[in-house]
Amino acid sequence: GENKLIMPFTCNSCGHKDEIHVTKERLNVFNQPEVFEKYFSENSRKFEFKTKKGDEFSLSLPTIAEATTVIEYAREKSLKGQKMDRAFLKIAPFIFNGRRANDQTMTKLLAEFNSWPSDRIMLVNDLLDKLQNSISTKVVHSCSNCGADGEAPVDFLI
Repeated sequence: GENKLIMPFTCNSCGHKDEIHVTKERLNVFNQPEVFEKYFSENSRKFEFKTKKGDEFSLSLPTIAEATTVIEYAREKSLKGQKMDRAFLKIAPFIFNGRRANDQTMTKLLAEFNSWPSDRIMLVNDLLDKLQNSISTKVVHSCSNCGADGEAPVDFLI
């Protein structure tokens, strides 16, 4: 059978209770912060930045494979008793820039990261904080009683 995710929804306008079939079209996961709009390149599908000092770099939203590669890489290093730079682990998923997600790429990314000036690391860290604050898991729904649009958080309890 087909799996369906159904959640309750209460309208903020009229109080009517609905049941919502959660689909990817109804999920409102990412609201790009305004500060990022002028840096997004439709051609490269990346955020491209140039600092006042002329430093250029790009960030891209990570794929599941890229995020998983970073998690597995950190886990392997931890099991071997090796410490990892927390800033690198936070930034790494966003700097693959189309490269294959594997251990060799992680080694190259770490070498590149270690050559970055500290002001770039601080800037990218700040940008990622803003980006991560714009990610939420909400479902959008129009009330079947009054038609008012609303959002409700989706909580995945395990």
